[in-house]
Amino acid sequence: MSDLEIKKIDIKDFGCYKDYKQHSQSGIGNDFNDGRINIFYGRNYSGKSTYSKIFQSIELKQLPEKYGDIDFEIKLANQIFIKSNEIATHALPIDCKVFNQRFIDDNIYLHNDNKLNSFQISIGSDTNETLKKIENIRLNELKPRNEKLSQIESDIAEKQQKTKISKDSLDSKLRTTASKIKNLKNPSVVVGNKYDIRDIKKEFEKYSAHFPILPLQDDEKAVAELEKNVEQAKIRILEKT
Repeated sequence: MSDLEIKKIDIKDFGCYKDYKQHSQSGIGNDFNDGRINIFYGRNYSGKSTYSKIFQSIELKQLPEKYGDIDFEIKLANQIFIKSNEIATHALPIDCKVFNQRFIDDNIYLHNDNKLNSFQISIGSDTNETLKKIENIRLNELKPRNEKLSQIESDIAEKQQKTKISKDSLDSKLRTTASKIKNLKNPSVVVGNKYDIRDIKKEFEKYSAHFPILPLQDDEKAVAELEKNVEQAKIRILEKT
């Protein structure tokens, strides 16, 4: 048996424990076992979690908050006593590691991507804090930027759709015009009774230098320029992150 083994804990005031003395309780009159394992069990709300916080106060070198005036005393095998009012200010002869709800809250971070049975766990106080910072950046910085990118991409899609509609409308008109020209059977234009939209487009290309330029707000050049600006914006955003 180690001289630093815990033998008993008396609790004057801590949560549901009031004037609890281990040696005076019915059925709990013995010291902790000399073996490696001691098991504490009880019904719900009987004080098991509160009891674990006594050990965790040793691990964290501080008493739990929101419990008012905490007063307990731990007796070691070498007759040394650890008092609750000394935990935060004195060097302690023992250390503890406790896995309870506080450990989960402080050290375990779940990554849930909203998929069934799909999650990751990161353990460690430093890792947990880092992951929280990453999540904060994702929500407060990256999400607004992604929303802006989504809006820009939506604008591009809308303009591309308008361009397609305009192009389809123009092709329809060109086909109608080409059909009329073909029916005129002008030998200087119609060769071999063949004349369609491809021929009229060639005519436009041949004489386009003589046409007046009437820029349109929603033409393909404007869409291409907008796409270029989006790519540049993406690069700038990625450089900042």
